[in-house]
Amino acid sequence: MASTLPVFDPRTPKVSLLKIGMQTIQSAKELVKQANEQTVEFQKQADMTAVFMLNNYGKDKATRCTLANATGVRLEFVEAGSTGLLSSYKPPPMLEPGEVASFLVDNSKPFQLNYNIQVFQGPSRGWVAGEALEPPTKAVMLSTSTAPSVIESVVQVMDPMGPERRPMAYPTKFTFVISPSNVPGTWKVNVEQSITTYVKGIESLYRHDNFVPPPGFLHQDTNEGFGGDWIYCGPIITSVEAEACTGFKFLLYEQHNLPPFSTGDLSRNAGGNDRHIVPLNDPAGKKVTRISWVNFPSDQTTEDINQNRGGLYLYLKWHYD
Repeated sequence: MASTLPVFDPRTPKVSLLKIGMQTIQSAKELVKQANEQTVEFQKQADMTAVFMLNNYGKDKATRCTLANATGVRLEFVEAGSTGLLSSYKPPPMLEPGEVASFLVDNSKPFQLNYNIQVFQGPSRGWVAGEALEPPTKAVMLSTSTAPSVIESVVQVMDPMGPERRPMAYPTKFTFVISPSNVPGTWKVNVEQSITTYVKGIESLYRHDNFVPPPGFLHQDTNEGFGGDWIYCGPIITSVEAEACTGFKFLLYEQHNLPPFSTGDLSRNAGGNDRHIVPLNDPAGKKVTRISWVNFPSDQTTEDINQNRGGLYLYLKWHYD
């Protein structure tokens, strides 16, 4: 039968790995976002491919399946120990970020599919199999009778904030959810990735001419309307909860001995008093996960950083979600 069946491409297009070219946690999150959007865009195409496969194999002999990789890692199909496989239209051995796989399983018995991950750790190491990671990951088993399966891992990227650009690791979780598809007679597997990071401070970059801030920075010049340098701020990210700050405070006037992970002068070369934002650390407080600029005060905001000089009302807001 296998030699007479037509061949279908079992995978939709992937997301380019250039999405992680910056080697930062922010770019890793952007890759996950792009992978998720890619799977949504091509899910219908994968559903249709599964229909073509079933029409050619025999509607009374198999069940359609799709698997969407909405993560920033490769999904490796482990055929050893998997059950319910057919001689044709098996799951592809590897699924790249953003791809959706189409395949068939035997409808005469329950199926079990084993999957592990491969993580990209930069040009020097390339793709590293889950069992070779530290700590190693174990394959999960997918079936229609199981709850969502989870792989937890630690992914390493380059920290661009540190003066020595040391590698840093962040914990991440991959969740495999199997459910009946909107297309009758089809099982759909969605694989999603969550990345846990915190904010331990805020840094500022300045230039004499306007510039595009790095990925992850906030798109607001703190000197807008006042002359002086162009200044943009961005969060200093950590994967260690104990290192995270619990809030921020605005300081006006010249400051000495600022705490670590504070901004430089946010009114540099615009005249007047120095302006800084510094992190706060309450041992009993919640940990900050992201920051943003807002134009009105509320819970979890600093004072107006433009106070006593007019112009735009600008407050730094921190979030715990």
